[in-house]
Amino acid sequence: MPVIQLIKKYKYIVIALAVGIVLLLLPRTVGGQARDAPVVTSASMAGFQSAENSEEAKLAAALQQIEGVHNLSVAVSDNGAIIVCSGLTPDLKLKLTLATSVYTGLTSEKIIILKGAEQ
Repeated sequence: MPVIQLIKKYKYIVIALAVGIVLLLLPRTVGGQARDAPVVTSASMAGFQSAENSEEAKLAAALQQIEGVHNLSVAVSDNGAIIVCSGLTPDLKLKLTLATSVYTGLTSEKIIILKGAEQ
């Protein structure tokens, strides 16, 4: 059967597939910003009142209370979380991972804890 005849026979399926592909290729944005773009918050910053990053700010403030945490930065998106902290030890890394997992609902595989520069 030639390709043209197959396309004519299954034209609605071909149209649905084409529309689906186009939708997948469109940029995913909300209010001009990518939906999955991380919002970065530093625990030492004073601008926690912004509604856009209030959850990140609350998480950063809570993590800052853990003993040994210094110079904390938090970035959270729908897909994962990145935490940068100076003075990082294996024990502290575990605590930060567990706390972030509980707060965000993310699995530990989606939480990255990095050692920041000492200041």
